[in-house]
Amino acid sequence: MSLIKKLLFEYSEQGKYYRAEGEFIGKEVKYEPKGFYEAIDDDGGLVPTYGGYHRSTIKELSASKYVGGAVIGSYSMREGTDTFYIYEIDKKPHIDISHYTQDDFEYIEEVRYRENVIGKYIGKVILDKELKDTIDAFYEVSTHDFDPDELDIPDNIWDNLRELKEMLKKIKPK
Repeated sequence: MSLIKKLLFEYSEQGKYYRAEGEFIGKEVKYEPKGFYEAIDDDGGLVPTYGGYHRSTIKELSASKYVGGAVIGSYSMREGTDTFYIYEIDKKPHIDISHYTQDDFEYIEEVRYRENVIGKYIGKVILDKELKDTIDAFYEVSTHDFDPDELDIPDNIWDNLRELKEMLKKIKPK
């Protein structure tokens, strides 16, 4: 999995975090925590339940340490969306769950905020069908232990993942 992680998540700027939106919401936006995601205990750990995680009772805002993680995480939650508007957040998050190896947490480098933060628009990504298929394949290979020879993924998928990485690297803070 380290190859996939290197290919997709190369771009980041220390002390910056990213959120990808399905629509343009302004050049600067005040984000308010509104989501109820996987519950985090007092020690910063995920609270498991049979087949998943308990739902949090605390409103949070999710983001990523990488542009690629923000896009891929947002895409996984917004079926049918192909355009993502990238917002950069300067504030340090309250919770960092990027080190968890379960599900997609480590690959999207997920962080969470529990208070309002400001996001500044830095660019957009438009996913074509091939790129969406590539992200779907990414989820297939990144969230499961696998033998590449046993998966039904086209041989060109690795080239597609490299292409996705190059596209995401083009979004730079202005």
